[in-house]
Amino acid sequence: MKKKRVVFYGRVSTTSEEQLSALDNQMQWYQNLLESHPEWEVVGVYEDDADIIGLNQKTFDLRGFTD
Repeated sequence: MKKKRVVFYGRVSTTSEEQLSALDNQMQWYQNLLESHPEWEVVGVYEDDADIIGLNQKTFDLRGFTD
């Protein structure tokens, strides 16, 4: 059976400690979800942290949208 290709994408929008730990929680949630889906193949993991507030194109990493 061909595996379904998936990407994990986590994002926060502020620099508060709660938001930054929320990003870790999001990524852990994806890992837990992956364990229950052996038919999935992770082909990318992307994290946008508070450094890109406002989506400044000079610092925004577009790989998650162009890969």
